[in-house]
Amino acid sequence: MVKNENTEDKRKEPRFYMELAIKAMKKSIDEVNKDSPSPRVGAVLVFPDGTYETACRGEFREGDHAEYTLLDKKFQTKDVSDCWLFATLEPCGPKARKFPKTCCAERIGNARIKKVWYGVQELNSKAKGGKKLLEEKFKVEVLPFDQDLHKEIIAYNKDFIDWIEDENRRELASIEIVTGPLQRPIKNTNISSLSKDALELYIAKTKKEFVYDSDDLKGDLLNKDLLQVDEKTGEVSPTGDCILLFGENPRDKYPQASVKAKVDYGDNKEPDT
Repeated sequence: MVKNENTEDKRKEPRFYMELAIKAMKKSIDEVNKDSPSPRVGAVLVFPDGTYETACRGEFREGDHAEYTLLDKKFQTKDVSDCWLFATLEPCGPKARKFPKTCCAERIGNARIKKVWYGVQELNSKAKGGKKLLEEKFKVEVLPFDQDLHKEIIAYNKDFIDWIEDENRRELASIEIVTGPLQRPIKNTNISSLSKDALELYIAKTKKEFVYDSDDLKGDLLNKDLLQVDEKTGEVSPTGDCILLFGENPRDKYPQASVKAKVDYGDNKEPDT
């Protein structure tokens, strides 16, 4: 940790830490076994007494986010409330990490950090929403880096930004089905609204290696968009599709729901009565 000569000095102007975050960003370590480019991110955690620490993506382990490295690797046991945090990229939002992992915005909010500055807005549709979550759920003050620093951050991440823009275009082009009510979370439902028997049958038929009511099962349903996470509260709710497939009482929400089957016995035979 770098300290001021006099630890009673107040924190420096935000610009100082913005530039430190950019320096840390340039030390980021790319992921080796990955087809897509990695974002290069630097972060700085600043304590009220003037001490600070930096981190970059992949500093200790390949793929680790800079904010995670600071809060969970370097200062897991230290009180970081009233700290400032600077990051060159908007902290990742609710959909960035597969359940039960925690996104960076949630991690920052839970740490009771008071102010966050970030450089470039998250462009990845699967990771955006960090600013909104911090402001609305945790009441954190979120501020931008100075405008002239954005260009340097973008230039250093050009390969990643180009790849994300291509991915976003492909995602939009692949959407052929309009999302309807069955793909939305259903009010006044939660995991307990689902049938244990139905879920255990699903696990058995699909030969999954996890058990009922496990984080692995929830993660599997999230990946299939059968569960949705509320960006404001973090609560997990079943979608309409999930209620129809696995609901304890699907007709409570869909009274018109029914299953129809046609049996062909061949040779015009009638079923036994």
